Amino acid sequence: MRFNLLVACSVKCGRGWRLPETSWPDHRLLLVRGGSGVLKHAGQQRPLKRGDVVFGFPHEVYGVSQNERHRLVVSVVRFTVSHSNGAFGVLPTEFRSDLCVSSPEFPLLEQLAMRLIRSIPRLPCGENGLTDSLLRSLLWLCREGCPSAEPSVPRDLGLQELRPFVEHPFDDGVPPPATGTLAQLCGMSESTFRRRMAECFGMTPARFLLQRRIERAKSLLVESPYTVQAIAAELGYGETSHFSRQFKKVVGISPAAFRTSRS
Repeated sequence: MRFNLLVACSVKCGRGWRLPETSWPDHRLLLVRGGSGVLKHAGQQRPLKRGDVVFGFPHEVYGVSQNERHRLVVSVVRFTVSHSNGAFGVLPTEFRSDLCVSSPEFPLLEQLAMRLIRSIPRLPCGENGLTDSLLRSLLWLCREGCPSAEPSVPRDLGLQELRPFVEHPFDDGVPPPATGTLAQLCGMSESTFRRRMAECFGMTPARFLLQRRIERAKSLLVESPYTVQAIAAELGYGETSHFSRQFKKVVGISPAAFRTSRS
């Protein structure tokens, strides 16, 4: 699955600005970086404030209006999803539990969004390696969040140090390198690398890569006609039973049951 960036902008909205209730043709991610306003969706309204993240699926109808006295400052990212065969797709519905969430990790989301925007020389912009990696990191944080306990190292600094690992395009079908090799990507010792991963993500490097692989498996189960055996082989598992055990350990149900629940 590949991401094709369409528009990324960051603006302080002008007087009277609003985003009309419209069926948008692509994925849309809106980060409220300041001010206040109202989100309109399915006949209901929800107040917006700094730290709120609005994630809209293609053809989902919603609108945004701002408070006249506290004008919104927003970052907006629009993107499409495509498969290896070039066909357009949609992220799995379980990617988002609610249209709008208030994220305790908003400073990290904001930081990644601004890096994404600064990496684009013009609008609109086609996908490239940098923007694709940044967008993947941004979406991962929107969905998964981070631990709430205060780490010994500021999270923005910790995430900056881990970017070479987090954004590295690992091949799903190849076993991941040893932890020492992963640490070298970030220019740190293995012990420091493990500590930074625990501080920023609350998990080991192996668990992080396993979750990434399982997310790929969930997408294939929902969006492709491949059998469970074929998906296991695609993801580099020598035995389907091993894949099924790992999937159930992470998701709570077997791959076949997950596919049935999403059909």
